[in-house]
Amino acid sequence: MKVSTLIGLTKAWLGDGKSQAKLGAYYLNKPHLSKLDSNNALKWFRKAAANGDVSALTGLGYCSYLDDNVEAALRYYEQANEQGDAEAPYHIGLLYFAGEGVPEDLEKAFEYYSISAERKFPGAIHMIAWCYEQGAGVEPDSEKALSLWRKSAKYKIPESLCAIGSYYLKGGLVPQSNQEAYKWFYLAVENGDEDAPKEIEELSPRMTPLEVENAKNSAKEWNAVHS
Repeated sequence: MKVSTLIGLTKAWLGDGKSQAKLGAYYLNKPHLSKLDSNNALKWFRKAAANGDVSALTGLGYCSYLDDNVEAALRYYEQANEQGDAEAPYHIGLLYFAGEGVPEDLEKAFEYYSISAERKFPGAIHMIAWCYEQGAGVEPDSEKALSLWRKSAKYKIPESLCAIGSYYLKGGLVPQSNQEAYKWFYLAVENGDEDAPKEIEELSPRMTPLEVENAKNSAKEWNAVHS
């Protein structure tokens, strides 16, 4: 176990709210969430919230959502949002977008995404880009969408990386470039996007081996800058 992990665990046991919230997030974000993991996450988020960590309220909200208690989830998210948490308004936006526990309202969803993005939550930046692209709750604006996807791509959100690749594949707002499209699809694949492998498979036969190599090298350079 790393020294930093041991220090974090010690802080959590000693009552440090931030460390307790991180421990709750660790259990919640495990690849195959078990009931034990969920219970451990809930336990640590409760401790963290009691010790004043605002992000723990969002954690409790998400635990409630996973437990199909949308009313409790919304209540926790609203408390966290009122106290300035960056992620909470993003989740409220998702609820309005889907009409879960609240009436479906795309404009309100966009408003909450915007609050979250202003507080620099990466997922919200991506969702605002998607809204501008689709005209969901806001007038469509592909130029704004691309600009925002470039911002969220820096956080290596796979869907953002793939979206940028699509712009280069089609051309228009940016010069059409198979090599540049391949670069972004390649980055999306590295970060777990489900659609990008098919894009690469269809794009590769239209490129020379040198173009593919250059695209991969460009992706590696981008990764080095944004690691």
